[in-house]
Order: sequence, then structure tokens, then C-alpha cells
Amino acid sequence: MQMLISDTNIFFDLREGNLLDLFFRLPYQFAVSDVVYHEELAHDFFSLLELGLQVLELNAASMQAVSQLTRVYTRPSRNDLFGLQLAKERQCPLLTGDQALRSAAKKEHVAVHGTVWVLEELYRFGLCPKSEILLASQKMQSAGRRLPWDIIHQTFSLT
Repeated sequence: MQMLISDTNIFFDLREGNLLDLFFRLPYQFAVSDVVYHEELAHDFFSLLELGLQVLELNAASMQAVSQLTRVYTRPSRNDLFGLQLAKERQCPLLTGDQALRSAAKKEHVAVHGTVWVLEELYRFGLCPKSEILLASQKMQSAGRRLPWDIIHQTFSLT
């Protein structure tokens, strides 16, 4: 089963759309770095572990590599770069909606997907019909999440 490393904005998007449970039913393994989990997710998203989120520890070499990445890429946060480093090490895609992190990942030759891709996968695997995806996206938009709404509405239009 393919692993994907995620940053936190994906979880916030999916939580607002009430899609977290379905997300973990996709045929992928999802992981975050231990630092990201403990600093950004553990308090509000403790149930992610029960749903199947894996927390991966960064070793000394990984921490050194992140230190080097922070010198090259100044716009992504240090925690975002932990995710990028894990994706590089594991040779797996990165899930993020953060533009600076997406740009850094592409320069590092790491495949990148975002929330729209997750919605497409939920539909493709028959976990969520278009009507529910549109409803979920309305909830995300009402909650102030920043996504390409025109693409979402075009992709999941019921006409």
C-alpha cells in the first residue's frame, strides 16, 4: 500500500468537510513526522491515530537534511520541511495545499497532491458521491478554507 506524507492543512480541510473518516478508508497509508504530530495535531486531532495515521520519527540525518532545506527554502515552515524530507526519504508523494511547500517539493522532485486530489480519490474509489463532495466543499468554504473552488465545482458538478 502506497504511503503519502501529509502536512496539516489537509487534515483541517477534511475535518471541516466531515471527510476525515472517509479519507482513512482510501487504499493508502498516511503519515506525518513526529514533530508535526506533537506540535500541530496531537491536541485537536488525537483521533487521527485511531483512524490509522502513522507518526514517523525523524532521525539525526533527517534533522540535518531539514536544516539544509531551511537554507534553500525560506518560505515553507520548518515543520512543512519535515514532511518534505520524509517524502523524499520514503520516495512517496506529499499531500499539501501550501504553495511554498508545493514549489519546494517540485524542485526536490517529490510528487505533490492536495485536497482536490483527495476529493477525486474519494469519488474514484466510490467512498463519496459527487453530491456529498459538493456539500463537504461548501462546508470547507464556509469555514474559510482556501481551496480552488472553481476547480472543485467544475470537477464535481452534478450536471
